[in-house]
Amino acid sequence: MNPVLLVASLLAAIFSHITLSAPPSGDWILAFEDDFDSRVLDSEKWNVRSGPRRDAYWDGAGVIPHGNGLLEISTRVVNGKVVSGSIDTKTRFEQRFGYFEARCRLPKMPGHWSAFWLLSREFGSSDSARRSGAEVDIFEYHALLGDTVHHAVHWPKYGPSLQSRKKRTPLVYDGQFHVFGLLWDKSKYVFYVDDNPVWETTEGVSEVAHYLLLTNEVGPWAGKLEVTALPDGMTCDYVRVYKHV
Repeated sequence: MNPVLLVASLLAAIFSHITLSAPPSGDWILAFEDDFDSRVLDSEKWNVRSGPRRDAYWDGAGVIPHGNGLLEISTRVVNGKVVSGSIDTKTRFEQRFGYFEARCRLPKMPGHWSAFWLLSREFGSSDSARRSGAEVDIFEYHALLGDTVHHAVHWPKYGPSLQSRKKRTPLVYDGQFHVFGLLWDKSKYVFYVDDNPVWETTEGVSEVAHYLLLTNEVGPWAGKLEVTALPDGMTCDYVRVYKHV
């Protein structure tokens, strides 16, 4: 290979998952960060979730740190069983208010979906989002959504009383990394895609700490899963959380 092209190719590989993204204007400190540089998931930051989940199983086999700054949250077949990856920061890192961000490459196949979201330990314990929190889906994506990603806020509890506010943002599937963020303060949530504010809501706003989740799930909302085409999933470059000072 031409030496110039070789260098260009190497640089492209190195920088393909690097971004200069920053939180919205204001005075911030970095409260949480994982750049996924190890081949082992940092157990001081993350829990691996396991057990039946919708039409598959959450299992550690679906959580694959590549050791090059990338973490794969995958859906795959293991010993004849469809498993997906799921991690959270429950009891390890939880924060009220701030700016929450992840840079991810989306999955290709229908039948399963990836998400970066927040949940409180108190969720469902009262009829008030402010007192018991919400499910805040910073983004969800599956192939049946077409060239859009999905954002949502759900509260106060699952079941007949569940309230939801939802929004879709145009995003052409291009196989590249995109940055998904949430600005959360006492009065509102503002959702971001690639540093652009795309949706704001003042409903379902929580005043309790939430933990982070990166997940893949299998279910009919995402369409029919072609098991023979697995594995597939999302790849995450980093997760960062900022706190106002």
